[in-house]
Amino acid sequence: MMLQNDKKWKDIKLGTSSDTIGRSGCLLTCYAMIATDCGKAQTPPMMNQCFINANCYTNGALLSSDSLEKVFPDIKYIGNENYTGIKQIQDLTNGGKFVIIEVDYDSNPSNGKQTHFILARWSDGKNIFCDDPLFGDVSLFDRYKAMSIIKLIKYDRNAPQTPQIEDKMTDKEFIKSIIELVNKFNK
Repeated sequence: MMLQNDKKWKDIKLGTSSDTIGRSGCLLTCYAMIATDCGKAQTPPMMNQCFINANCYTNGALLSSDSLEKVFPDIKYIGNENYTGIKQIQDLTNGGKFVIIEVDYDSNPSNGKQTHFILARWSDGKNIFCDDPLFGDVSLFDRYKAMSIIKLIKYDRNAPQTPQIEDKMTDKEFIKSIIELVNKFNK
């Protein structure tokens, strides 16, 4: 769990803007958590620098849904979906997918969308439990309302496939190959 407002990095500039990670780095922090879960060991400032180096920021501090894949090609952006219910997120997370949930931060439609991003971790079928870069571990519906969910952004770790070696050698063939190897080295 990482927090965008951690005192170690909250005042670091987000992208090439004058904004900070602590104020507007929720998506960046979600990306750092996913990268770390995939063995990339990233903090928000490290991830921020990766995105700067890869020219992923637009308008200074905005990241696209495929920014993570541009930096780490083995973490695939697989699309956005509208929210249809808890089972949808439960199926995705149980299936090994990463799901970033874009929510309207204050769930108040009268003041427009106050965009915020959180990382879904698991569901018990009644609620969705998330790592919220602003508040820590949260129960989605205790913090936000279902109507505040704007969309789901999905990722998959696309680990390289390990080649399958077919073992069709009999014991007799194996012993013969060992003898041939020994004879080769004794010459």
